[in-house]
Amino acid sequence: TAAVGPAGEIYATWSTVWHSQRIWLNRSLDGGLTWLHNDLRVADIPSGEFRQGSWLSWPVVAVDRSGGPHHGRVYVAWERYSLGFGRVDLAWSDDHGDHWSEPVRVDRFEDATDSDKAWVVVDDRGRVHVTYRLRRFALGGSLRAEYLATSTDGGVTFGPSIRISDDLYRYRPGGDYHQPVAVGNRLHAIWGDARFGDNDVFTQSIDLDDFDEPFAAAPPAVA
Repeated sequence: TAAVGPAGEIYATWSTVWHSQRIWLNRSLDGGLTWLHNDLRVADIPSGEFRQGSWLSWPVVAVDRSGGPHHGRVYVAWERYSLGFGRVDLAWSDDHGDHWSEPVRVDRFEDATDSDKAWVVVDDRGRVHVTYRLRRFALGGSLRAEYLATSTDGGVTFGPSIRISDDLYRYRPGGDYHQPVAVGNRLHAIWGDARFGDNDVFTQSIDLDDFDEPFAAAPPAVA
């Protein structure tokens, strides 16, 4: 994925796969005409938490363009796997990707759950929002739901996750990809949802001014 910074710089992120995984980033300061000769390492995923060809991490990138205290900070989020269960991690950089923070966990669930399809955006006030899909195990299979976690301190910590899909739904292969957008004081989440038997595109609009209040999800719209 790619994102544009406040001065027009372009950031692109991806992962490489061999016996382990590594998250990478490169940047262009001239509108994409030239790029760094050496890619920048964001994080490593330990080999013990990866099985080649099965559990893959898909990094996504966003940049703070708000003009707030973390103006220009670059964020990369990805999922990592341990014993078959996924979690969402995030790291940030204040020097255009030359150096990175230690990864922090975004989804704060303690039970056996599986998180994936993470995406990160930064709103006009500099708040960092990560949406992801959570799998819960149930009798007769597993159920999915779309969740949102937010950081108000530049990605250092994340508050409790809230469910933004109004219901759980059965899994059906596919349904990629989940991508929100933050405009003004609203976040518009989008995801693949198989509650009607096949994957449809659902969306939910969230008023970020009310984010500190308990959020009760209204029925999402089908796009």
